[in-house]
Amino acid sequence: MIRTVLVGLGQVGAGYDFENCNYKRSHLGAMLLQKNIKIIRLIDKNKRKFNKIKKFYSKIPLSFSDSISKIDQTKIDLCVIATTTGNHEQVIRDIVKYQPKLIICEKPLTYFPDKEKKILDYIIKEKIKLFINYHRKFDSRFKQLSQKLKENEFNKLIFKYGKGFLNNASHMLEFLIRTSGKVKNFKIIRKKKFGKDFLIDLCIEFNSGLIAYFISFDKYKFDMFDMEFYSKNRKIEILNGGFEINQYSTKKNLIYKNYSSLKLLKKTNKPFGNGFEKLYENVSKYFNEKKHELDSSMDDYYYLSSIIKKILS
Repeated sequence: MIRTVLVGLGQVGAGYDFENCNYKRSHLGAMLLQKNIKIIRLIDKNKRKFNKIKKFYSKIPLSFSDSISKIDQTKIDLCVIATTTGNHEQVIRDIVKYQPKLIICEKPLTYFPDKEKKILDYIIKEKIKLFINYHRKFDSRFKQLSQKLKENEFNKLIFKYGKGFLNNASHMLEFLIRTSGKVKNFKIIRKKKFGKDFLIDLCIEFNSGLIAYFISFDKYKFDMFDMEFYSKNRKIEILNGGFEINQYSTKKNLIYKNYSSLKLLKKTNKPFGNGFEKLYENVSKYFNEKKHELDSSMDDYYYLSSIIKKILS
């Protein structure tokens, strides 16, 4: 059994479980689907969150502590950190004494790029694996999208986002680096503070030749995580974070000769991605296999972190 501790019982920790959805959208809900993950402790400063979880999962025995220091000296294989960003570093330092094999931490790891490398170096020194929760790496929709990008030679992207570069746009940057290779160069068009985060408009060119435009939105009354991919004769449009996927190809313009326009080939609606479920399926495999995709996660994140630091500097 994978002895697991979950630190942080807010929305992404457990709260999203209370909403109806075809897929699990929280760490707790996704972990409970895995038979070989044994949750030995839920940790949060607010016990009312635990009481709500206990009522919702009334048939599952769950144990609570209000701090890591109150965990008995026992073996921990996996620690999941879903606290606020400002607490990530301290939680990592507190949990390291239990020597978990793997730590899964919500993104961003920190709001301070200069501090981030020190945290990563510290975890490596302790010989612990770290995965920052870019769960779209395992999401079936985004895996299919990655394949389409490679097959159809898409070379232009417009990405529209809100709620901060580190909290939101970094998901897309991580996806594009995996799909399109390392960053060749970038240009900042606009940058402004957004609480502890930033709103950044920029143009990024990747080694594959893909050119991506990141456009930030602030103070809108709706969420934004939309993408438009363009190739010579095709377009893919991803709306509402992947809820709606539209695929287009060229057709003859009915009004003007020698012009063409786009026609809708396929429209797909999916309630939500399965990234969290697939993440923990992979975690289960990670503990049973000698080599696994999660093994490269530290190297991948080092590079992503270095690019983010350059963009923010």
